[in-house]
Amino acid sequence: MNYLTSKNAVYSFDKEIPPALRIKSGDRVTFRTGDVVERELSLLTKSKEEIGDTLLECIGPVFVEGALPGDTLAIHIEEIKLADRGIVVIKPGLGLLGSEVQKPEYKITPVFNDYVQFTEDIKIPLRPMVGIIGTTPAVSGIPCVFPGTHGGNLDSLEVTTGNTLFLPVFSPGGLVSVGDLHSVMGDGEVCLTAIETQGTVTLQFEILQGRTIRNPRLETDTDLLMIASAESIEQALRDAVKDMIEVLQDSRGLSRNEALMLVSICGDAKISQVVNPLSTVKVSMPKNIVFRET
Repeated sequence: MNYLTSKNAVYSFDKEIPPALRIKSGDRVTFRTGDVVERELSLLTKSKEEIGDTLLECIGPVFVEGALPGDTLAIHIEEIKLADRGIVVIKPGLGLLGSEVQKPEYKITPVFNDYVQFTEDIKIPLRPMVGIIGTTPAVSGIPCVFPGTHGGNLDSLEVTTGNTLFLPVFSPGGLVSVGDLHSVMGDGEVCLTAIETQGTVTLQFEILQGRTIRNPRLETDTDLLMIASAESIEQALRDAVKDMIEVLQDSRGLSRNEALMLVSICGDAKISQVVNPLSTVKVSMPKNIVFRET
């Protein structure tokens, strides 16, 4: 089994960073993240300027042999295991209501097998997910805190066990980095963080040669999701809807207007997060509507 730890920490997606690991299509890698509770506490009183581009830590990059620009990487999320505590943080000037936050505050939460203990009488069902999985863009030096066409800090609930994330390849080998595990997060992640939790995630990598996509996509057992990030929620939503329209035109032979109608009828638009440098949205549709049965 291929195994990477926080000894292979990176803070940006950058072609100049040597691969921490080289694998082949079909291989699995387990990533173990660092102690996020201690890390968040160490950053609590620091300003954005002091933190710079080191706000979020990833592990990688992983070079997938044979992956070339124009290909797609299918990343199968096989298992997420979490540590026994997590942390949620708010800070002045950050998050949706950051202008109303007067001082930094945090809560350390016990994490059990199937729930998080938020307060003595509030138990939240566990919903593990991966905040950051990204390939390295052609333009290097993108901090891990950014989402984008490369994936990155998407903070989408559906990036979880049993689902498959599809990412464009921009650099030879893909150069994938992973981090930011959460035990629980709500759509939007409005206060700044989820319950940030140390743990491991096991991924299987598959190259889809010659299959080019513009933005990240994700498949669950039942749904296809288009994920897009932009400076505004409206622009991200436009991009995700356009991606879904193109798939429907190709798979169902619909006109562009028919495809737009179908998205309006059967598609669900949701916000993934509004607290990163770019906002991220997703548009989902049932796969039995999107694809012809074979």
